[in-house]
Amino acid sequence: MSEAEALATLNGFVAALRGIGLRMDIARTGMFYEALEVLPAPGLRAVFLAGRTTLCGTPEDVARYDACFAKFFFGSDFAPAEILPD
Repeated sequence: MSEAEALATLNGFVAALRGIGLRMDIARTGMFYEALEVLPAPGLRAVFLAGRTTLCGTPEDVARYDACFAKFFFGSDFAPAEILPD
């Protein structure tokens, strides 16, 4: 996947999160992208954790984030266990 394709995918994911009601201001979204920039070759687990850490503003956001991540990236209601935090 090219850098442009990866960015389009991440932008789509952020839009999906907004679509389910996560309130992310520009600062939170910026922190998400900045976190990904400093990770060496981030994989899907890194994207999951970076987003969960930076884009969720309330405890209620976490469950919605997890469900949206699973649906967006895997087309299912649950993400694979290796993606989820220990």
